[in-house]
Amino acid sequence: MDYARDGEYICGFGLAEEEHRWGQQPDLLLPELVAAHVLQPDGSSRIDASCVPYEVAYKRTLSVFETRFGLSLPRACLGEGRLPAYAVRGTPDMHTGREPDYHMLMTWADANGMPCTGNGTSVPAEIREAFRQASGSRDS
Repeated sequence: MDYARDGEYICGFGLAEEEHRWGQQPDLLLPELVAAHVLQPDGSSRIDASCVPYEVAYKRTLSVFETRFGLSLPRACLGEGRLPAYAVRGTPDMHTGREPDYHMLMTWADANGMPCTGNGTSVPAEIREAFRQASGSRDS
């Protein structure tokens, strides 16, 4: 999940990866994530997954975004309306420089024997996806 304003990443993190935050203000939502019992107070570790099912943790994180940014849909849209759906693979290019997590992900890819071909600014989608899968498997 990414929050951007005026073409700049403000903050972002993945669901079930809230301890790995990026952007100009990576800790912008940290107080809310701690209050929602998603992250420990230190912000560097999640609430023990064995105590909180992932569905509950996902809902808590989504609720933080919903509350902070005023996102909502009228009940009629959910029950009767048709909602558009969009799928985006990778990270949208909302900046002109290197992705904030470029060095970390490319170092991880190299350490895990993945070919590090890229343009020097964007992490290839297959490396980002492999990292997300590997991170998710450690939390299970």
